[in-house]
Amino acid sequence: MNEVRQPEKAEALFGLAGPFAQTSWNATHQFFDKGQSFVKMMTEWNTEVSHFLSHRFARNDETVGRMTKCQSLPEIFAYNLNGFRMLLTTT
Repeated sequence: MNEVRQPEKAEALFGLAGPFAQTSWNATHQFFDKGQSFVKMMTEWNTEVSHFLSHRFARNDETVGRMTKCQSLPEIFAYNLNGFRMLLTTT
């Protein structure tokens, strides 16, 4: 008789655990979906930051190169003034 009752108890316990297991699965699924969204967002952000920095470094390198070719202080100021004008018109 005890052998017959054991499977009944197990089925009853698994029957009670079913809704909890489903809830746990849904919560886990939502957690991983949010995790994937976060990873995607961080990857896109990293790409944008890398693009911005590479562009900035290229511009800085170009600026330093042009400034070293200047022969006098007024030329340097004129070049910087032109750079500021360009910066204000593109923003």
